[in-house]
Amino acid sequence: MPDPMLKNTLTLPTDNDALAAQQLNNAIDAIDTILMLVFGGESVSSRIAGWADQLANTGGEGPDRHVVWIRTAGDAVTRVLIERLRLTKPWPVVAVTNRYDSVKARLDELSDIDPISLEAAYAMGYTL
Repeated sequence: MPDPMLKNTLTLPTDNDALAAQQLNNAIDAIDTILMLVFGGESVSSRIAGWADQLANTGGEGPDRHVVWIRTAGDAVTRVLIERLRLTKPWPVVAVTNRYDSVKARLDELSDIDPISLEAAYAMGYTL
């Protein structure tokens, strides 16, 4: 069940891969949006999703910021990630797209992620 405290986060379902892929596609298709994708179902991923959600409110002017929390990536979600966003396995801990759906930041080291590194990743989403 999604955390009701996450106001800017789409938590993809883990029990319906087709629905999760559809929701991910819809998030990618959103106009003028920077997406931060958070991968993993562990408690540390929950903390990262919480930080990302809070930072989504601080974007100021320009594209909206939203978070997609991918706790598990089944076959349909994997296809979307590879075909639409050109992401490769192993999945990062965090990836950020710009408003043109290009991945602009990828954070792979769990130990290096904190609110400052997430804000820097969000900033990369403003680049072409």
